[in-house]
Amino acid sequence: MRPIIAMKEQLRSASRKAAQGQLAQYVVHDLRSPLTTLKLQAESLQTLEVDQGVSRGKLDRISRITSSAVEQIEELLKVLNRNGNAPITKKPCDVAEALHQAVNRVYGASLAANIALETNIQINKHTILRGDDLGLRQLFGNLLNNAIAAVTKQYVGETGGVIKASLVANKNYIVVKIEDNGVGIDDAVATKIFDRGYSTLLDPEGTGLGLSICKKIVGEHDGQISLLTSKSTMFEVTLPKDLKK
Repeated sequence: MRPIIAMKEQLRSASRKAAQGQLAQYVVHDLRSPLTTLKLQAESLQTLEVDQGVSRGKLDRISRITSSAVEQIEELLKVLNRNGNAPITKKPCDVAEALHQAVNRVYGASLAANIALETNIQINKHTILRGDDLGLRQLFGNLLNNAIAAVTKQYVGETGGVIKASLVANKNYIVVKIEDNGVGIDDAVATKIFDRGYSTLLDPEGTGLGLSICKKIVGEHDGQISLLTSKSTMFEVTLPKDLKK
């Protein structure tokens, strides 16, 4: 019996370690982008002689990016406090507001990379659904960070990069689109990018988590996420409205 008990304990320990490792990857994926931008902005202040107005502008960007990082840490702590295997707690939340917050969170990074961030977010009574506000913000944030990575790769040190975030809503569905004119995605990998562990340019840190997280969150809301590619790359998220559940 003792070998069996010992084996069970080893399995439990391995499961705990795997969960801890996955959490660490989530932290790296969600926090590295804003903190890297913060580091670059701080370094530029240290090495360049600029007038007071320019310095103040960069300090303001640092403040916004730092605030974003702190908010993400707080949200991750909230995730830790709930059972990861339990169903998400759905309550009325505003998808338009979640998208607005995600856009504001990446604004500093897009500005630092000379990327134009355009929004067309419809606001009406139909943007409310029962869902997980934290998960939706993470979903949109991941897609926007992926877009920034793709555009930055395409326009290294140049202007011309554009990211568009839009939302339309009616009584049945809410549709969010994130589009960029970055390097794009090859058809050969398009069918694999939502698989956990599959890493591409869209997951620049190599964790292979970003888009699999997006797919999981969308699935928890009974929605669909699709990739549309032509001259640009666009992710489309469709969330059904059902306030009765």
